[in-house]
Amino acid sequence: MNKDINRAWWENATPQHFSSDFYDVSGFLEDNNKTTLGKLEINELGDIKGKSLLHLQCHLGLDTLSWQRLGAVCTGVDFCQSAITFAQKINEISGLSAKFICSDIYKIPTNIKEKFDILFTSYGVLSWLDNLNAYASIIYNSLKEGGVYYLVEIHPFFSIFDIEDQITKRPYITNQPIKSVVKSYISTEKSNEKLQVCFAYTLSDIINALLKAGLKITSFNEFDYSTYKFHHKLTRNDKGFVFKNHSNIPLIFSLKAYK
Repeated sequence: MNKDINRAWWENATPQHFSSDFYDVSGFLEDNNKTTLGKLEINELGDIKGKSLLHLQCHLGLDTLSWQRLGAVCTGVDFCQSAITFAQKINEISGLSAKFICSDIYKIPTNIKEKFDILFTSYGVLSWLDNLNAYASIIYNSLKEGGVYYLVEIHPFFSIFDIEDQITKRPYITNQPIKSVVKSYISTEKSNEKLQVCFAYTLSDIINALLKAGLKITSFNEFDYSTYKFHHKLTRNDKGFVFKNHSNIPLIFSLKAYK
């Protein structure tokens, strides 16, 4: 089952992530003012103080806790128990008061009854979903009336390219799951390679799923830089992280949608 394969991949990768320089958990704990959020998402989402926020696929919870530091009342959810355990540990040590729940994303209606002012997802989350329409419906049903869903994500057009080999690696439009044996994005050890199953969605897939669920999209933006170093060949410039020789490729996009 794809979900079990992917959960095993994340259970294997998460302890490495917790102790890695990439996530810098110790730095987050040492500096009470540190945030792992980019200026883009902070500025686009706007005033979150005092608002309830549900962070879907929260992993180690660092972004969840960053929103908490900025004044939101936060809950993080992830299907990987190791990630939730580490998130709860970081929450406790930091003296913050976020909640973390281990749940399959599609079981949120059963496991989380609360409605939220904000739902948030970021960077590398949609490719793990095997049912985008069901996901969009969960977003709609988890929001209060007038609540907002905010997404900042790696651009699906970028994902068709193999930057290493300078070739396209898959079609932009495909309905086939992508099975591959890969190591964690922070690991250099071949022994850490595990099977994962991902799913490719076009921008129209994403937008239409949200519209079908009943959400009203009020903004959509594409960027030729990223606030997040999601690939080792990204280098920093005055805007963010870019590919030096591929400045014309969109790297990330963002959207806001209201219930």
